[in-house]
Amino acid sequence: MAITSSGPPTLIVLWRQGSVVNGRTVKIGGDVATTLAEFTSRCAETLASDAPSYDPDSPPEDDPQRIADRSEAFDTALMDALSLAGSHEKAKREDFGRRIICWAVIHGTGESQTIYVHKNNPVQLASKPLVAGLIDDALATMSEPLLAFDEHFDVVITPDELYILDHSDFEGLFKESDAVLALTKTWAEKITSTIPSTPGSAEALEKVLRRNGVIRKKVTSIIRRPYFDALDPKLVAKRLGEHGMKKSSYMKDGKLDFTEETIQDLVRFLNEDLFSGDFSGERFAASGKQRLGR
Repeated sequence: MAITSSGPPTLIVLWRQGSVVNGRTVKIGGDVATTLAEFTSRCAETLASDAPSYDPDSPPEDDPQRIADRSEAFDTALMDALSLAGSHEKAKREDFGRRIICWAVIHGTGESQTIYVHKNNPVQLASKPLVAGLIDDALATMSEPLLAFDEHFDVVITPDELYILDHSDFEGLFKESDAVLALTKTWAEKITSTIPSTPGSAEALEKVLRRNGVIRKKVTSIIRRPYFDALDPKLVAKRLGEHGMKKSSYMKDGKLDFTEETIQDLVRFLNEDLFSGDFSGERFAASGKQRLGR
């Protein structure tokens, strides 16, 4: 675990233009730099190298901290822009009128670089028709943008891994952009080529993945499961029957049939979301899972 929170901090803001991520370095000094460094130092003290591994289908309950490989940040354009740190152009006044998606405080460079990211636009009140401040006991118009920061960070990026502190904000930044949606074809083809599927299944699954974030999470979760590569039509057919799912509704000619009507059921099935009540015998589908200790 190589986490840096010492040395002069660099502050950047980022925004998107389509699939392109733009960034600016914000000039800081004095109390602002000192306070931001205090924020990152306190955050670094809370990071645990033995935190549970991140799973998109297993949202945390009590302790939100999760560790993930850097490859979990699917939006590589955003990752690249964050890694550039102080190499971005210096921010100008007009840059703060953009739709900023996040700000980050960065310490170190190269193999010692640590990036503290918050999914938030720090610009406050600048869009209001009248912003005033108390100056010499009287209100005066303030025309310059005001920036506000707190010590909440959503993800900390090191050269080796990600420390995810806010599950939903991490996914909002790195798993829901146009660049990420472009990966849905790859995921759909991975599912339908690993488990023999009918013609048209990959296209149908990709279409749903592009519009449904819940299904996207479950599909990326399925692909990482240890059992995924071992699935075959015979085993799948057997398990379908055990869950009371008619083989004829979900398979054709011995292959899985992904359609608009079957995709939700099949994804839940492959992700092990289906279960029956021990006492009622009723069938249920879990929206998420928490793993139990052995």
